Amino acid sequence: MIPLVGYKTTYPRNRCIAVSYARLLLHDTGTSLRDHQYRLGLEHTRLCECGQGIEDDYHFFFECTRYTESRNRLIQAVKDVWSHAGFKGVPCWSVTLLLLPSSLNVFTKVQCHDILMATFTFSKQPGRRL
Repeated sequence: MIPLVGYKTTYPRNRCIAVSYARLLLHDTGTSLRDHQYRLGLEHTRLCECGQGIEDDYHFFFECTRYTESRNRLIQAVKDVWSHAGFKGVPCWSVTLLLLPSSLNVFTKVQCHDILMATFTFSKQPGRRL
């Protein structure tokens, strides 16, 4: 995921969340998500503790049952941006939409900022560092 020219990458003020965000952008979540830990030989399984799938970035944002309540708030925030942007239906959910909405070339800078703020809020999961 490479930022576009003209869009300054937004980082949260919280250092831990900023580091987690950078790791997610770089696909370097070796200290936290089991899929990456397994590939590094640091974990014996790729499965998430929730038992519902492989713990990768997509699972973290969209599937893990441990974060349902926070995910619902994230999805609602993105849907609000989507509808205020004048789009019909629902967005095509992806990790890119949450981490680098500017790369989709459909949102204004303010809308991208709003999506990122919702993503950063979601990433503050209690006891979870990426």
